[in-house]
Amino acid sequence: MAVRIICCDIDGTLVTDDKRITEENRLWIKKAVEEKGVKFVLVSGRLLPAIRMVYEELGISGPVSGFNGCALYDENDQVVLEHRMSEENLRTIINVGRKCSMDLILFDGSSWCMDKREGFTYTQKRELYRRECEIVDFDEFCGTRQANKVVTMAENRKDLYRFIDALYEAGLNEDRVSFYLSTNFLEIMEGGFSKGTSVKDLSEYYHVPLSDIMAIGDDYNDIDMLEIAGVSVAVANAVPEALAAAKYTTASNNDSGVAKAIAKFVFGLYN
Repeated sequence: MAVRIICCDIDGTLVTDDKRITEENRLWIKKAVEEKGVKFVLVSGRLLPAIRMVYEELGISGPVSGFNGCALYDENDQVVLEHRMSEENLRTIINVGRKCSMDLILFDGSSWCMDKREGFTYTQKRELYRRECEIVDFDEFCGTRQANKVVTMAENRKDLYRFIDALYEAGLNEDRVSFYLSTNFLEIMEGGFSKGTSVKDLSEYYHVPLSDIMAIGDDYNDIDMLEIAGVSVAVANAVPEALAAAKYTTASNNDSGVAKAIAKFVFGLYN
């Protein structure tokens, strides 16, 4: 076994609970890239600029899998593959969102777009992305652009369940779109794509067998990535389902679990 690609989740996996990259993680990731020629791929739900900020902190570059597997970019930020949302699905989400009084974000490549700069969703994401959103007319957006994904947030989780129920009633089941529900936010992507399909895309694009790809994650949207990769590692703080899907467990995100996994599976240490 020779790990040639590392697919690594960001939040809850690479970064600590307070969104820091530990020095141990930084050191071992750079060693893998510079000494072993490993491609380190950040696989995240974030948009490209927000992922590139993490690479800058690491002091390396690499391919990017964004929008939970719906977009793949090479080391030079050139689009390799994109799976965008159909106009019909997007219009349905927008109309149901209005009825449910949900503040939506439409993602278009490097832009996150809203129809107003206010509300819980806006303030939370503005702090995370550290850049301003683009203000758009949603109806006009649907006629001229395609979204990579749609995101909304709520202070009360019940509002997200209510929104999902309304989407199902409008005919948007999981055959048409993919849902990722976390504590206080919901992501909606075109159906059939995920972090797992992104691992397959990476395998084909770089001509690296799945057996030589390591995936590291912690959450529900990492599960199929962990099931597909030849070497699958869950950090100790992962949800039980992700722990069950992974072949191996490493230390937690707060204890440099990514570094320890690299040391073991790339360099043969900590056996």
